[in-house]
Amino acid sequence: MLRGPNSVIWGSQAIGGVVNVLTLDPTDALTVNTRAEYGYRGTEQGTANISGKSEIFSGSIGGGYFRTDGISALAAGSERDDYKNASANGKLKIALSDAIGIDLRAYYNKGKVQFDDPFGATPDTFPETENEQFVGYAGVNATLFDGKFANRLSYSRTDIGRIGTEPNVAFSFNVNALKGTIDRFEYHGSLAIVDDATLIFGLEHERTFASTFFPAGGSVSPDKARARVTSGFSQVILRPIRGVTLTGGVRHDDY
Repeated sequence: MLRGPNSVIWGSQAIGGVVNVLTLDPTDALTVNTRAEYGYRGTEQGTANISGKSEIFSGSIGGGYFRTDGISALAAGSERDDYKNASANGKLKIALSDAIGIDLRAYYNKGKVQFDDPFGATPDTFPETENEQFVGYAGVNATLFDGKFANRLSYSRTDIGRIGTEPNVAFSFNVNALKGTIDRFEYHGSLAIVDDATLIFGLEHERTFASTFFPAGGSVSPDKARARVTSGFSQVILRPIRGVTLTGGVRHDDY
């Protein structure tokens, strides 16, 4: 967790701090990591990842699978509610030069969970929800003036889908369908003005779309919603003496 005035850079949701997740960079040697586990109630989990580096290319690809038989959440029921989840991820970096590089990433996740419906025809019903998510990222990083001026220009796309089904409902098997997308464009810059002063600035634009569909005995048009936000920010970090850091910044979000 990174504490401090991160909401200037990342928005109001980061006012309490930012979770900084760093993954290991691929090495010149080809590396393979695998893991398999088995536990109570038929719980199984397995992951695999391969990574490497060659000349201007470096990257990794991997996947994972998890399932469990689960339990019955209702005291009056005995039918177990299981859970399944499969995921895949990939990352590719291309170093066009010592100062310019391309960063490509992708993540995919699909899961299914069953649960008991206390309002169903019987205590042991079979409703389930299926979730599917994809996140893609493409960015260009450029470092100029001997590393003093760092730039990042990127685009990311998030697709989320969720379908809930209830076989015991007579009018339809598809109880609800939810979809959402997020398109995000970013430019971030960091300039070392002097050794003890850094200027950080950037522009962002995000488009969000969501739709919900709840059939109730017939065809119903989905509800749709769209939102856009354009943001700009600037932050100055000063280190006047050892052990002291002064930070000041401003951010504007236009919804």
